Amino acid sequence: MPTYHDALAFYRIPAAHPGGMALTKQLLDKETIPATTRILDAGCGLGMTSIYLANTYEAEVTALDLNHEMLRLTEEACRQAAAEVSLCHASIEALPFPENTFDFVIAESVTAFADYEAALTEYKRVLKPGGIVLSIDMLQKQPISPTELEEVTGFYGIKQLLNETQWLDVFQQAGFREVKTLLSLSIAEYLQQATDEEMTASPHDFSASPAMAAIIEKHYQLTVTHLDNLGYGVFRAQK
Repeated sequence: MPTYHDALAFYRIPAAHPGGMALTKQLLDKETIPATTRILDAGCGLGMTSIYLANTYEAEVTALDLNHEMLRLTEEACRQAAAEVSLCHASIEALPFPENTFDFVIAESVTAFADYEAALTEYKRVLKPGGIVLSIDMLQKQPISPTELEEVTGFYGIKQLLNETQWLDVFQQAGFREVKTLLSLSIAEYLQQATDEEMTASPHDFSASPAMAAIIEKHYQLTVTHLDNLGYGVFRAQK
């Protein structure tokens, strides 16, 4: 049965994480990223962040995703953008890299969709001492009824919908230090401050696949239903 991420790949929806590339650029602009920096784009999606990192900072970027179609589209996008990016098909729960490999791990709307405890442990393992993880992930801003919570977690295939405090706790339990929340917004708060560019969606022919269209429709339905309950957080932590 196709998943939410399958639908994103099918319709080639780029930068699907909250805040999109505008937020990604803001976060990266505040970091020191010399040309020798080794960066893992964990759950790279369509590769927009990987391409931006490679072409803007000339960093050594590895784009990793478990979805074969996402990786194929990332390869295509990198070729078109003349971006030098290494591709890797793997799970964030079992990263195929030695310890102390990367200076940064960028994880945009991916950790919550996996075994987040295993993923955070892996992020820390592959980071060099002093390395940084930047994570953008779904969170629960206000309590949701058990029935609604089951619907949300079931649709997105997530183990547990954490709140901000719980996210900070699991980072610390994984052994990270200087764990900070850089941003935490409900969907309603995000929509109030979103720019016209962020709000303008690329045209998609949703009639191409009724099954995939139903998934996107369900996503929008849940989003509208839980404007105040669901949101996202941006977390920064250091090894």
